[in-house]
Amino acid sequence: RHRFEWSFAGAGAYYLRTVWWEKMWRFNAPGKRRAAIIRDKVTLGAAVALLFATTGVVAGLADGWVTAVWVPIKLWVVPFLIFVHVIGWTVYVHHVSPEIRWWARKEWSQFKGQMDSTTIMRIPRLVNRLWLHNIMVHVPHHVDARIPFHQLPKAAKAIAAAYPETVRTIRLSVREYLRATRSCKLYDFEAGRWLPYSAARA
Repeated sequence: RHRFEWSFAGAGAYYLRTVWWEKMWRFNAPGKRRAAIIRDKVTLGAAVALLFATTGVVAGLADGWVTAVWVPIKLWVVPFLIFVHVIGWTVYVHHVSPEIRWWARKEWSQFKGQMDSTTIMRIPRLVNRLWLHNIMVHVPHHVDARIPFHQLPKAAKAIAAAYPETVRTIRLSVREYLRATRSCKLYDFEAGRWLPYSAARA
């Protein structure tokens, strides 16, 4: 499973299992918000089940049981999986690279986590603004998630001016992504660097 999830094609599967399922859906935060979170999940789950059932029944009445099964998958499951893959890939390219350091819990700080462990990706401005809501301008999003998307480029310039040695900016490329998926398989927290699987076998 690890080999696939950390391959060039596995970012969506990793996000689906580790982030969406384990951290968003299955996990219920303790404390005073727990009941509200569970209620929201039950409500959302019921709405999704009703949507699936309604779509299946309407499709089945129109064209039989095969269509009743296929139409909900085509309308809801496939777009969801595409969305999850895009989100998983976006998270990966911002936080995984031979040049990005991860920190052990005892060494971690807000500054290290928000500034050292992410990247600003240069892509065509129109694509970033209209389709991705400037999420490729990622460092200010980490520094303060309340910054509205249209202010992220301005905030990034201010942060880069204040911390020029820390802020990492690169052009998004398939070559860089494939380089990361080949070399970033395991993390050595003592050495502070990414390793390929071959290093673990050595």
